[in-house]
Amino acid sequence: MCLPVAGLLPASRSHAARRWTWQPTRDCTQPALGTVTIVQGRREAVSYSVDVESIGRGCHQVLFVKLADSAEVYGVTCDPAGVPVACNCPGHGRHGHCKHRDTTAELIAEDIVPLIPPVC
Repeated sequence: MCLPVAGLLPASRSHAARRWTWQPTRDCTQPALGTVTIVQGRREAVSYSVDVESIGRGCHQVLFVKLADSAEVYGVTCDPAGVPVACNCPGHGRHGHCKHRDTTAELIAEDIVPLIPPVC
């Protein structure tokens, strides 16, 4: 996907309005597929560099690296059918869902994030 794309996320208990925007990387020599910005409510906007890695047995992990603090990395695990099933962020641990998992589901549904890493 070469063009920027945007979409909505389902409401959460703490945020009725949630959305995402996707800006793809210009070429495949970059270490990431692109940048996703997740907006919750009126003011909370966080941008992440996004990449995909195979973790074996047909499963993949979609990696979110926070751009403002590269020490903050979250991984959303997808089952062999491509369904996001878990995230290692604190929100998913507390609530059983999170913005990373919800966004991964949307990016996969929109065919933006491939579950097989691209070969350059």
